[in-house]
Amino acid sequence: MNKGIFITFEGNDGSGKTTQIMLLLEYLKQKGIDVITLREPGGTDMGEKIRDILLDNRNKGMSPVAEMLLYAASRAQLVSTVIKPELARNKAVICDRFIDSSLAYQGIARGLGTENVWAVNKLAVDDCLPDITFFMDVDADTAMARREAKGEEASLLGVSGTLKAGSPPHQADQCQPKPSGSLCRDPGICGRIFGESQRVKGYGSED
Repeated sequence: MNKGIFITFEGNDGSGKTTQIMLLLEYLKQKGIDVITLREPGGTDMGEKIRDILLDNRNKGMSPVAEMLLYAASRAQLVSTVIKPELARNKAVICDRFIDSSLAYQGIARGLGTENVWAVNKLAVDDCLPDITFFMDVDADTAMARREAKGEEASLLGVSGTLKAGSPPHQADQCQPKPSGSLCRDPGICGRIFGESQRVKGYGSED
């Protein structure tokens, strides 16, 4: 029986993940593919409440362990109530961030160690890992400038370390967007992205 495909996008804040996800979403819809998009943390009622806690400036003193566990809790709820059921319905699921972000933010930047973060999240996701992850390879200065141009708080945190150390066992490809952020505006590029996803997963073929 066919199963869905789980695609994630990773990269620094300001790297263009959201733009590429929305463009890929539109491309897949035009191809008649049943697809949903999600974000982390969030994606469920509980997850959005956790997101509010994590993004609340009053909680800047949160301990790294508490932060890691909150992200994992949001992820566990998202996997069990949304991602797994949608994949079982043969949908394409595209998520803005997933475990790689936790390995970078909490494992590396917060100093908890990627092994510890992976151990917690392995339980949280219950063997539900992305079929393929696209890493938006944009330098920190460019990403920060984009955020500042939007009036958003600049952040130097990123996920670049996860592809070099501690990544969970799934396929990861690097994407280098054009200066305009138009990677997925070219239908041919969208086709190549989803084609690579299909190749890794075998999506659309009979088991």
